[in-house]
Amino acid sequence: MSSTMEHIASALRHLPAHDRDSWVQMGMAVKSELGEAGFTLWDDWSRSADNYQTKAAKSVWKSIKPGGKVTIASLFALAIQHGYRPEQPYQPPSAEERAKLEAERAAALAEAEALATRQHEDAKAKAAALWGKGHEVSANHPYLLAKGIVPVGITQLRDMLLIPLRVAGVLVNLQIIGADGGKRFLTGGRVKGASLVLGRLKDATIVLVCEGWATGCSLHQATGLPVVVAFNAHNLIAVAERLAATLPADVAVLVCGDSDTSLTGQQAASKAAMALVPRGRSVIPVFTPEQVEAYRQQHGDKLPSDFNDLAQLAGMEEVKQQVLRGDLKMVGTVGTVGTEPPEPLSGGASSCSHFPVPTPACSHSEAENPPEPPENGSPFFLVEGIPGQRDGVYWVEKADDKKANDAVWWLCSPLHILGETRDAEQSNWGRLLEWRDNDGHPHRWACPVEMLAASDTAEFRRELARGGLTLSTNGKARQKLVDYVLNYRPDSTERLRCVSRIGWHDLRYVLPTSVHGQQDGEGVIYQGADSGDFACAGTLEDWQQHIAAMAAGNSRIVFAISVAFAGVLADMAGESGGGFHYVGTTSKGKTSTLLDPAASVWGNPDRFAKKWRTTQNGLEALCLGRNDNLLILDELVQIAAADAGGAAYLIANGQAKARMTKEGGNRPAQTWRVMLLSAGEIDLAQHMAEAGKTAKGGQMARLPAIPADAGAGMGTLETLHHHPSGQAFADAMKGNTRRYYGSAGQAFLEKLASPDEQQTLRAEVRARWPRCWRI
Repeated sequence: MSSTMEHIASALRHLPAHDRDSWVQMGMAVKSELGEAGFTLWDDWSRSADNYQTKAAKSVWKSIKPGGKVTIASLFALAIQHGYRPEQPYQPPSAEERAKLEAERAAALAEAEALATRQHEDAKAKAAALWGKGHEVSANHPYLLAKGIVPVGITQLRDMLLIPLRVAGVLVNLQIIGADGGKRFLTGGRVKGASLVLGRLKDATIVLVCEGWATGCSLHQATGLPVVVAFNAHNLIAVAERLAATLPADVAVLVCGDSDTSLTGQQAASKAAMALVPRGRSVIPVFTPEQVEAYRQQHGDKLPSDFNDLAQLAGMEEVKQQVLRGDLKMVGTVGTVGTEPPEPLSGGASSCSHFPVPTPACSHSEAENPPEPPENGSPFFLVEGIPGQRDGVYWVEKADDKKANDAVWWLCSPLHILGETRDAEQSNWGRLLEWRDNDGHPHRWACPVEMLAASDTAEFRRELARGGLTLSTNGKARQKLVDYVLNYRPDSTERLRCVSRIGWHDLRYVLPTSVHGQQDGEGVIYQGADSGDFACAGTLEDWQQHIAAMAAGNSRIVFAISVAFAGVLADMAGESGGGFHYVGTTSKGKTSTLLDPAASVWGNPDRFAKKWRTTQNGLEALCLGRNDNLLILDELVQIAAADAGGAAYLIANGQAKARMTKEGGNRPAQTWRVMLLSAGEIDLAQHMAEAGKTAKGGQMARLPAIPADAGAGMGTLETLHHHPSGQAFADAMKGNTRRYYGSAGQAFLEKLASPDEQQTLRAEVRARWPRCWRI
């Protein structure tokens, strides 16, 4: 707990919590000073009242707007009237008080879970009652006319369309769509894992999955295939996992995502398809520039995004072609792309099929049993999912003799060109390529055009082969593969900007596997090294329950986790990075109880946390890989004592060593901004002293030491949360951080990068950061 929080907690202990007016005012004061981070502190104090209610506390806290007229000064003034003395040292709660708080927290958690169950059951009963009152759907309902669909699987009550959500055939919730198109679910109703099936799953060989009900109706009407509606992008994965467990193994599943500019729909569809490997894949609609313009004339600046939009713009036959041609016929020609940057393994039918098809050996010149080329005149075409044909990219060699047949050459396994790329300086142009290896894992690479234009293109092929793409061994075919990529011409002027480091790029936050923030205009794609350090396992609720809950009441752990989030905020505050170093003996449990929980915000601690033992080049690479984020370095003594001070400067100063180009000029220096969390048995000054060096004030300021021992007789801990010993706590934390990780950081970024709230949040961070930084 920081000194500010300790003083507030000490002051609150002198105040009664049972008076509602005073209780609310103290909540205002705490929130004005600490923001959302102050809830636990205020809630702990609130529990001292005999009229305390968990639900009421959460509701009141949520209603309080930070930055109100009641400030922290009001809290301290009132506390002084009740006997608080600021000069007195902070007295942490006694063991009995901590045990009481923990018992109350456990009871509150059980109460919240019970409340959610009751709300689910109430919504379930209400859904059944409303569904029973429904009548035949009017074909003239405004929403149906606007969407141009034939209603499937629903009923109507007055002017409301009732869309059922079911789990294992049981009605659990309703989506209600009004005449104005407004949508809502029943309050407290279950959504996750629930779905609606349009058509019959029995005896189906292909099943479609989509987000919205109107989109599902269009897909069902266009293809005649059964469709499973997930109702939103975030539910696609849960529905896909349920289908994977219930559908026969030979049933293929095609996830039909939305082509939204934020990439949320495409990414969710791709992840859902991955959950269904090897029989799942994803597809998104592709719109021509003319269709986009026609849509904008009707809807303003909004862009078309789903298959219902495509149906209204181009007709049901086009929907059928885009959805099914990747599985039933040849697709994909050079120069055929959508107006928006396609998502991995999607975009019409530009994704790698996982359906079982014969794969004859074909690595020599002309393809065996060659497919029929398309009639659009392109010499290159892509084949996927045709029985008896080998998936891949083909080239048509025109015969010199008009009486002879053209030769069809197989070049490589399916290779998709998603668009053109360049950097922020309008340089380093390239092609964004995507493919799957033989294990079904996706690979992305922004191939530089200069590599394709070189006299020796072997490095181009080596990079593809390194990623598992199967290549023809024929010399002519290998050269034509270069032409296939080099001659790509997009129909759209849209470009993708390649960035080589994670972090903030304008108002978007880029991670190796995702981009957070509005993707209007120029899309952004990460093209740096991806070591897999940023990863997710479990849900945000899992992380909160099994890691954050254990951190509560343990000031050292809370601070470590706070540092993990702070790295993202430094840019928003316009501040430089910084760092902190936990000092303590090995027995204090610094790694498992401090560094591991911090690492779990972003990934698996075994991969995310690093060691001090590295070279300067290696340290620069680590900093670039943690730009605008958290860098964890354990075991300070592993870096040479003579190099330790320079390393601390390097990390905090945020700039790599200057280097020359081969022409003799200076390369632009790489820069970063990181928040460092370090640990060791000695501090920086002690380590430098071993090499006869004296730590300067600037070095110590960049890496101040914090005692790992919390002073409660339990090493880094102040409360054990019902664990019998500190070792048992550490073991539990170590296990939990390797089961639940990454979701907290992702949720944090989604909130920070929200287009609707980002400017407000940035202003708030800038206003509050200097005060917090000085503390």
